[in-house]
Amino acid sequence: MPGRGSFREPIAESIDRAAILDVIERYVATVNARDGDGNRATMTAPHVRIGGGGDVLLFPDHEALSRLTAFDALEKSGWDRTTLDWAEVIQADAHKAHVALQFSRYRADGSHIVSFESLYVLLHKDGEWRIQARSSFAPDRPTA
Repeated sequence: MPGRGSFREPIAESIDRAAILDVIERYVATVNARDGDGNRATMTAPHVRIGGGGDVLLFPDHEALSRLTAFDALEKSGWDRTTLDWAEVIQADAHKAHVALQFSRYRADGSHIVSFESLYVLLHKDGEWRIQARSSFAPDRPTA
């Protein structure tokens, strides 16, 4: 059986990687600012979150995304801020991009809580990139 080749397809030169990564950076910035409206603006619905427990959470519309942008559960865990450690566009065309990344959570005193590698799927619609789906081994957030 012939080899399948590389998993990674070439990324067209015309793809604006900076614009894709900017969405990820804005997502993290809005989490740190506890800015629910701004955070939801980085996402599109329906939105899918596959968490560490293997549960698949579906947020069918923009209003349902508000369940993702309540930061109380994170704050109760001792969380103060999140950093984007690295992010790389690993596949992309004019309509969809896959971004592999790692984020870390920290307490107010600067001590490290945890780091997670993740895969984000972004779609380009209505002239902008937005996050459609996320998968990581981070625990599922409460949805109520």
